[in-house]
Amino acid sequence: SRADETDELADAVDYSAVCDRIVELATGGPYRLLERLSALIADDLVARYGVARARVRIAKPEAPIRHSLKEVAVVAEASAGPNSGV
Repeated sequence: SRADETDELADAVDYSAVCDRIVELATGGPYRLLERLSALIADDLVARYGVARARVRIAKPEAPIRHSLKEVAVVAEASAGPNSGV
């Protein structure tokens, strides 16, 4: 978005729409892996909202593993432009 240059609300990303889209994608599964869902969301946000890049972190609290961890998480990044795949 251009909001970082213009400081105008009209140029900013609509974060409410972003949240709605993330919920739509997450509930539209099934997804077996957090890696797949996070990559799908990052790619979609770049393509749909015209941002230069997106970084998505998804955490799963109390994951069903034998180690006592607060959560497990993955991070996916996507960017627009040449060689981006978006």
